[in-house]
Amino acid sequence: MKTQAAIALTLVLIGACGDDSATASGGAGGGGAPAGGSDNGGDGGGLAGAPSGGAGGAAHGGGGTGGAPAGCSPYDPASCDGGTTCVVVDDALGLEGGTACAASGAAPVYSVCAADADCAAGTLCDRVMKTCKPVCDENADCPDDASCFPAQTAAGEVIPGLKLCIAGCDPVSNTPCDASGGAVNCVHRPAQMAFDCAPAGEKMEGAACEEHLECTTDFGCLAVNGTSGCLHWCVYDGGTDICTPEEHPDAQFALCVPQSPTISVDGVVYGGCLKQL
Repeated sequence: MKTQAAIALTLVLIGACGDDSATASGGAGGGGAPAGGSDNGGDGGGLAGAPSGGAGGAAHGGGGTGGAPAGCSPYDPASCDGGTTCVVVDDALGLEGGTACAASGAAPVYSVCAADADCAAGTLCDRVMKTCKPVCDENADCPDDASCFPAQTAAGEVIPGLKLCIAGCDPVSNTPCDASGGAVNCVHRPAQMAFDCAPAGEKMEGAACEEHLECTTDFGCLAVNGTSGCLHWCVYDGGTDICTPEEHPDAQFALCVPQSPTISVDGVVYGGCLKQL
C-alpha cells in the first residue's frame, strides 16, 4: 500500500511541474513580456521594461511621448553638449518633440537672425520679427522692459511650449536693439501692445508705407491726415508739441502728431514728427 501511495504522489508532482513549464513559455498570451512593453519597445512605444506609453519627457516638452526619449530643451543648457545649444527644428511640434542640439551661434540678443542656430545659447530666433530673443517663462525672466509672450511661427501660429522676450524697446532711441548683425529698428506690435526689435526696412522720412517694418531705423509707419508715411517717433504729451532733438534732427521745424487709433504703451502716448516746410 505504501508503495502505491508513493507512486501516485510522484505522478501528481510530475504533472504540476509540466504546468509551470507551459506558463513560463508565455502560454496563450505569447512573448512572455511584462505588461507595458517588450525589450524592443512593442507597439505601445514603451522603453524596455517601462510602463506603457513611454517616457514622460523633460519640462517644457522636448519629446517623451510614445516611448521616445526626452529631447533637449532651450530652457535647460545641460540638455545639450558643450558648444551646442537646443534649437527648434519643427515649429509645429515645438518643445513637444521638435527640438535638437546644434552648434551655438554668436548673434547677440535683439540682433538680426535667420534661424535659431544664428543666436547665442539661451536665445532663439523670433520667426515673426527675425531677431534673437531670450527664452522665458514669465516677465521676470526677461531683461529690463521686455515682456514674455508665446513664440509664434512666421504664419502667426503658436509654437508649443516656447515663450520669448519681446524687447520693449524705445522707438526714439532704438535701444536695446542691436545693429551689430545688420540694421535693426524698434517697431510697434499692436497685438502685443509693445515695441519690439526687427530688421530695419529701407524707406526714409516721408516715404509712403503700410507697416512699420518698411521703415528704416528710428522711423515708424505713422499717419498724418489719413496718409501714412515713415516718420520719426516722438512722445506726445498733448497739445501742440515740438519734437525734441532726440526725436528729430530738425526738431525746431517738426511737430509731434498723435495717432488715431492712439499708440500707447505702458502709459506713454507716441506720435510721429511731422516736419514743417
